[in-house]
Amino acid sequence: MLRLGHERSTVAREAEGMVREADCDGDGFIDLDEFMRAVSEGGAGVDEEEELREAFRVFDADRNGYISAEEVRRVLAGLGRRCSLKECRLMIRGVDRNGDGVVDFEEFKAMMMMNSLRAL
Repeated sequence: MLRLGHERSTVAREAEGMVREADCDGDGFIDLDEFMRAVSEGGAGVDEEEELREAFRVFDADRNGYISAEEVRRVLAGLGRRCSLKECRLMIRGVDRNGDGVVDFEEFKAMMMMNSLRAL
């Protein structure tokens, strides 16, 4: 049980760090422009694929290779955002290309790349 609690706090710290890094105006939230900037800039000298995998792992709490609506809700809650499970399912549906109800890494990557292109 301690280990599970430790993993949750690690995920929360990672998510908070990601928000702090991307939050250019310091309001504690990431707006669309800040998100797009963070995705398009990536890290200097850091492999983009690995950056995407790290971001994916923040959401994939059970490490099964998929992001569920429940996992999206947990991350958003950790960031102080209240979101219903129904709303999270709608978010998943918008990214879920194969219709299995979850987001795999390739779907996540495609979404992030598409958002990056839209920012240009």
